[in-house]
Amino acid sequence: MKIFVEDTAENVVIEENVTQVIEVSDAIFPEGINLSVVQAEGDLLVGLATETVTRLPIGLNGEALIVDSSQTGKLKWGTQSVAEQKIRFKLLDPNTYYGSVDTQIQVLRVDADITLTRIHITGPDATPGAELDIDLKQADDTTSWTNAALLQACDTTNGVFTKTSGFTDATVAGGKYVYFEFGAQPHTDWKWIWAEIYYNYDS
Repeated sequence: MKIFVEDTAENVVIEENVTQVIEVSDAIFPEGINLSVVQAEGDLLVGLATETVTRLPIGLNGEALIVDSSQTGKLKWGTQSVAEQKIRFKLLDPNTYYGSVDTQIQVLRVDADITLTRIHITGPDATPGAELDIDLKQADDTTSWTNAALLQACDTTNGVFTKTSGFTDATVAGGKYVYFEFGAQPHTDWKWIWAEIYYNYDS
């Protein structure tokens, strides 16, 4: 038996009984994975079967690795779908809120571009003394409501408002504030307001 060590090595222990020799060079990993499979920075090696690999080229900026059984190697690059987002809240005694706090209800500041998919408003009474006069809007800030713009008029009918399509404007740019604004003081029959806003991120 002959053993050749071409590069300087330390702490190498040679056992008396050698049963397998694995060739290691600049082009071959142990167990025979050929480095020539890699063709560009960011390439991934994906298993196909026992001791069999293939190259998965790097994806695009913003893409994520997704498991897909229809693909070679069961993996692919793509944009992951994000679950529909929702904001829900209950405002108690809106009549007093309007009279002593504010005419606006700040809902959220969006961190990226979004598209509205559903608006729902309800209250405790199907026959209130007056329907709710309220709009959903967007603005640049919450101090002077700069560049305020209407997203959707949300006036109730029989104490309820629901909309899932055909919005006045369903798009909100990242950094904008979304808020409700009363057009008139809510009737005292409105003991509370329950509101829901559903939306998706654009990317």
